[in-house]
Amino acid sequence: SPVTLNGYAVACSGGVATNYSFSYVDGKITVSPKQLTVTGPSSTVTYGDLKPSPLTPDITGFYSTEGTGNLTTVPTCSTAYVAGSPVTLNGYAVACSGGVATNYSFSYVDGKITVSPKQLTVTGPSSTVTYGDAKPSPLTPNITGFYSTEGTGNLTTVPTCTTAYAAGSPVNGTTGYPVTCSGGAATNYSFYYVAGKITVSQKQLTVTGPSSTVTYGDLKPSPLTPNITGFYSTEGTGNLTTVPT
Repeated sequence: SPVTLNGYAVACSGGVATNYSFSYVDGKITVSPKQLTVTGPSSTVTYGDLKPSPLTPDITGFYSTEGTGNLTTVPTCSTAYVAGSPVTLNGYAVACSGGVATNYSFSYVDGKITVSPKQLTVTGPSSTVTYGDAKPSPLTPNITGFYSTEGTGNLTTVPTCTTAYAAGSPVNGTTGYPVTCSGGAATNYSFYYVAGKITVSQKQLTVTGPSSTVTYGDLKPSPLTPNITGFYSTEGTGNLTTVPT
């Protein structure tokens, strides 16, 4: 039976007695609205994501098989979160209101949108140098994954990169010298680091055979010592595994 303003009369009758007569006064059953619990939806988004839609509340407590079709007005939910809202410790409340029904009252429980940091990929720079070259500078990382038009100006601390390579570091095949980055800090971003690499190529030496003039019949000049130029710094033939002949 639905909620009514006057309730439902409880009428009494049928009393019989020799020594008594009966005056009947109605009682009343008052029907109060059944409380529904309306809970705002909760979700986790990544910084920069659009606002979840629709924001449909979860409504519990209906009688029997009744549902939102038995409400005069279904509650709706809203939130202050929009795309670009920053990461916060407490998230953004999803508050619901506006429910109307004859037979139901409404208890509202906020949901929450939690914003997680957006991951940036920080890649160390890669380059090829010749043996003996100075360390490339600056070692500026490539950072991708920013929201909208944001960039390094939106970071609390911009990642920096380092390498063990220095002028004179030897050729070490395809392994090279890793360029690793670290140190990024931001409220709205997390960081995924990918190492770059400095590959050292061999420095070319110019080996020039000796030239001389002899007179017909002279012995072959000896020794035939080549002139070798192009060494790094103070290095010389002592730094060769085998000296050209």
